[in-house]
Amino acid sequence: MPYQPANSSGSTGGSKTAAKMAQLKFWNKQNNNKQLQQDKDKDSANEGNISSGNNTSGGGSSNGGDSKSESKSGKRNWLHTPEQLISGHAVYLVKFFGNLSVDQPKGIEVVKEAIRKLQFAQQMKKAATGTQEKFTKLEITISIKGVAIQEPRTHKILHQFPLYNISYCADEKGVKKFFSFIAKTVKTREGETTITTNGHTNGSGNGSPKTEETHECFVFISNKLASDITLTIGQAFDLAYRKYMDSTEKTNLSKAQQQINHLQQTVNQYKERLSELSAKLPKAELDAMLFKLGIKDILEAPPTNELQNGIDASGEALSNGKLDEDKLLN
Repeated sequence: MPYQPANSSGSTGGSKTAAKMAQLKFWNKQNNNKQLQQDKDKDSANEGNISSGNNTSGGGSSNGGDSKSESKSGKRNWLHTPEQLISGHAVYLVKFFGNLSVDQPKGIEVVKEAIRKLQFAQQMKKAATGTQEKFTKLEITISIKGVAIQEPRTHKILHQFPLYNISYCADEKGVKKFFSFIAKTVKTREGETTITTNGHTNGSGNGSPKTEETHECFVFISNKLASDITLTIGQAFDLAYRKYMDSTEKTNLSKAQQQINHLQQTVNQYKERLSELSAKLPKAELDAMLFKLGIKDILEAPPTNELQNGIDASGEALSNGKLDEDKLLN
């Protein structure tokens, strides 16, 4: 079952932060329509280890019979509590099938083609050696910070990707159940030296650094937990997106409050200057001028029609004398 959390082809333009938001938002839109089908495809039994960074563990079907009813009601049924993926992480034990470069950052056909190529390579090795190659057991750790692939015993990280670099995720069912994801990798070349985002360095040489962006498809075997891993990555994207939006709203409100404070200081300065200037005029002359203008006090500013209706002249929303945060952010 494919998930398409981000359109990485559009991440090269604009700021990195804007790209993150666009990608996470794209995942958030896609995930709603996948939940019903996700629950139908889930197996009742679990295989491997699921744990979190705060030393809690549980199976992918921990919600029991409530999961289907929640899905039918349109609610998302995540496998983990938000705290597990925000403060800790989920860990899945899988078998590493292989990885290779792909031409496209997304698409179920791209994943299927990668699996076919890896299967063909395995068959060629078996024909040459006469033995079936054993697949290495690895751990996939998932949190809002990203996805990491590490060795179970030493916990040595072999590959690590932030969420915004993962452009596609899917679980494919066949003779074996595969879990796959496509991630963007950036290679920095210095002469003959190649430094990848995974931290590996090959060769040596001097020269100006050059960057090269590619996409790689990573394929794993997990007969019982392929769907769970896909759903957990979806939950991590959802939580990261919500955290980003909360942070953005707080930043906007903070900026708005700073602008209000600045405007208030400016108004107070103008009032002081106006008061000083009016004190230099004879009182009778000042009163006559104010009467002619229909003003009772030189420092008084009558409310405009916009303010009376709840919107000030600058277009900011007011509600009972306070800023309407929703209209302000829009």
